[in-house]
Formats: sequence, C-alpha cells, structure tokens
Amino acid sequence: MNFVAYTFSDLGNELDIFTKSYTIEEFIVCPIEEIKNLKPKEERRCRFCGLDYSQTTFDNKPHIISELLGNKYLISDFECDKCNTFFGANYENDLANFLGMSRTFSGVKNKKDKIPIFNSPGYNLSARRTEFHGIKEGLIISLSKSAKGIFNIDSKEGRTEIKYPKQPYIPLKVYKALLKIALSILPEKYVLEYQYTFEYLKRSDNKYSEVAKIIHYELPYNHIVHNPVSFLFKKLKPESRIINHVFALYFQNHVFQFPIPFSKVDIDNNLYNGEPYSVPLCPPLLLSKPEFGAKYFRAIKDLSSNEKVREEEKITFSFDPNIMNDLKAYDSKTGEVTDKAFDPDEITEIYIAPYNSETLFYKS
Repeated sequence: MNFVAYTFSDLGNELDIFTKSYTIEEFIVCPIEEIKNLKPKEERRCRFCGLDYSQTTFDNKPHIISELLGNKYLISDFECDKCNTFFGANYENDLANFLGMSRTFSGVKNKKDKIPIFNSPGYNLSARRTEFHGIKEGLIISLSKSAKGIFNIDSKEGRTEIKYPKQPYIPLKVYKALLKIALSILPEKYVLEYQYTFEYLKRSDNKYSEVAKIIHYELPYNHIVHNPVSFLFKKLKPESRIINHVFALYFQNHVFQFPIPFSKVDIDNNLYNGEPYSVPLCPPLLLSKPEFGAKYFRAIKDLSSNEKVREEEKITFSFDPNIMNDLKAYDSKTGEVTDKAFDPDEITEIYIAPYNSETLFYKS
C-alpha cells in the first residue's frame, strides 16, 4: 500500500525501525455514508461465536468501530445479534468512561445523534455543547457551588488547568473493547489463526490479562481526525520474534496502539514461552507535517486490572500572560462594562469557542 505520512521529528528513528519490520495490511477510514455489498443474512457466520444464520440471528447493524467513537456507517456482516448485545452491555460503558470528557470536548455524537453531556462523579463538574451569544459549536464547562480546586488559572504564566475525576471504569474491559475493534478489522482469512484471541475476548476473568497493555498518544489538535481511522500492520518476516499483527486506532486527537495477542503464528514461534520478544512501536502517522516544536503526549497504559479504578484527568490551555492586565467585567444580560478586577477564584464556568468564532454581545 502506498501511503504518504509524517511523524514527529524525534520519532523518525522509531518509524524507520518499525517500517523495516511491518507493512500496512489494512487502512480503514470510517465512511460518511452507509456501506453496501454486505453478505446476505443467510450466508453470514459470526466470527466471535462461530454460529451461522441457521443457528443465530443477524438483524442488528453491528459497528466495526464502536458507534460511541463517532462511527455511524462502518458496519459488519460477521457479528450476530447475541454477540453484539454482549459486547455493548459488557465493555462499551467502560470505554466511554475511560475516554472521559473527550467525546464532549470534540463534539462526537452518540447513538442518539447527540453530543453527550459529561458529568464528573458527584456532578462537581459538567461539560456540554451549547450556544453562547451566537456561537453554536462551543463547549461550556461548569462547576457546582461546592467544587474546589478544579479550575486553576495562572495569569502570570499564561496557563489554565482543569483537573477533574472521570467516571470509574474497569481497565480490562476497556482493553477488550479496543481488542474487539481490532478483531473486527482483521481480514477474514486470519480469523481461524486468532481463535485463542476470540476466546480470550469473551472471558470474564483476568486470566492472561498481562497482555492488556496499550500505547496511548495524545496529538496536537491540528492533527485531529474527524472520523475514526484504523491501521492493521503485519510483520514482514514470519519467523521474526515479534508480534504478527499490530493495531492502531485514531480517534479525534488520540491514538491507541497495541499488538494483537495469541495468534497461531506467534504461539508456533514460541513467543509465549516466557522468553523475551520485541514489540516495535509505530509512531503516530500524520497526514500533514507537524509544526516545528509541536508536542505530543505518549504513555503506556496498563489495562490488565479487572477492578474498577477512579482516575483524574487534566486539560491545560495556554494564553498570552499579558491578556489578563486589560480585562474588564461584562454583564452579558445588560451589556454593562465595569472596571471590576478579575478574580480567578470566582470563575464557575469556562466557555471554549471554536477558532475564529465571533460573539454577538451587546454593543457599548
């Protein structure tokens, strides 16, 4: 596959190492209209349970990439209704909680075609999309009266920090929600090769959970993808002591990447016999060259726990430190402008407007 991509300058060496070991086998962008040419129901077999049309039903429209990530039209013809219900009921809520405010922040619509409202535990902080003086696509983040220490504004340094708890989630269920997407992207010719992985996907215990680790990147917002994108990489040399397939999912400004475990090729190559083996990483593949000095965040996320976790999230914004010196108080109801001093401790709402937005304030 011919593919022109960029990455961050300090990750160029990692990209060279990866491309010498792997090739792109699948590159999928979620479509903007419903796909056609699906198999007739009577020819379908579920890759997750093995049952065919004579043994189960295929009435739903299962999404290859979760609908909560903004995928509307990339649907499959290889997932039965029973498995579709199982995955939705057992894993998707944890994935949504893991993503925190990001779906609201990015304006990703849910199954009801609405942007979800985010509420932190105890409703100390909420975030929702709303109109604000003529701006229709902005985000308003509100605090309850009892909330303390969530908004931190440092006018001297020119930095705003919003720190809040996410809804609790079970890490292993998040991993399996992502693994289910990877196994849905997998070409049909490999399904039998990954039978152990399909069995692992539906286990309710945490046996073999040591594989449940992912690489998480956060990219600058000018590299956001508006529809989810996925890559499936395959190793070039079957005998190499590296994982057979690596999967990467791009969602808004996030990248989730991990090796797909338990393939027959890897088991036959004794990758799970306790001896070390390598897992090369693919840096983020960008459609445009990153700006000089552009920063990204990268972390290894251990999702092996089957216990509910409570996690704090942080959003940081930068602004011109001098801008606070000339602020004036404005009453949005009356249009009155006063010389009242700005007090960061009095802030109960922050409104984030899209770039180049214009407000329709009272003229004074």
